[in-house]
Amino acid sequence: MNLGGARRHLGAALLTVGVLSTAGLSACTDDDTPPSPSITATAKATSPGASQSPASPIASPAPTPPTAPKAKPTRKNAEAFVKYFWDVYNYSYATLDTHLLGDLSGPNCAFCKDTIKAIKKLGNDDRSIQGSRIELGVAAAPPTDPKVGLVIATTISESPGRTIDTDGSVVSRTKGVRDMKSEMAIDWTGDRWLVRDLANDERTGRPW
Repeated sequence: MNLGGARRHLGAALLTVGVLSTAGLSACTDDDTPPSPSITATAKATSPGASQSPASPIASPAPTPPTAPKAKPTRKNAEAFVKYFWDVYNYSYATLDTHLLGDLSGPNCAFCKDTIKAIKKLGNDDRSIQGSRIELGVAAAPPTDPKVGLVIATTISESPGRTIDTDGSVVSRTKGVRDMKSEMAIDWTGDRWLVRDLANDERTGRPW
């Protein structure tokens, strides 16, 4: 799987999976799916005998910010938070707005910092991402006290995508991967969850 290029999508902050412990996990499938990506189309005059005007973009409404689950110090809520994190991740790349992502990031989350840096660079370079959306497959919290922090074991898939320059040219492409193992360490702060860090194992994924 190639996660390189300007975006460095998941590979930007790739950690060693062994950094996070997954002992005693029990699986739980989350059926929710992230919001659909924004689509831009073009329209042309096609009436017989009519002169065709230049193509004009017809943009769909801006993506809606994901709705956060009500925070609770429970295993089920922790799994819902992981789903919400990836929804925010997709939204941040679609809008190049990192505020929500920053609110979910713990002070030492290297993956979060590198992702925010990559998104801001896209904006500064007037580039955008098509595709490369993350879908959560399975999330499993260990049977331990959520208030002391959890490591959530998951499988995630990334759709194929590409980086687009301001002139519409393709800068780079990613092939995408299915069912890649990922682990997210999260901490309960007393009123909400924060991401401590995240690790992905690209070797376990299946390319599209």
